Amino acid sequence: MRPDSAPGCPERIDFGFYKFVWDYPKRRGEAIQMLDSLSAGRVITLRSQAEVNRYLISLKQNLALKSD
Repeated sequence: MRPDSAPGCPERIDFGFYKFVWDYPKRRGEAIQMLDSLSAGRVITLRSQAEVNRYLISLKQNLALKSD
């Protein structure tokens, strides 16, 4: 265990971890692609899943407006 690990949170490299890493691009690829195309170098801090969801909705709306 690393010295900076939280108590009770051992690191494990198991099937679940590999699956998470393997599936990440499929699960988050669309969001990352939208951020890359629309962010233009801005840094945006999103502090909750609700903020992330609202931001992704606004990105989709902006993409729809740009394609019209």
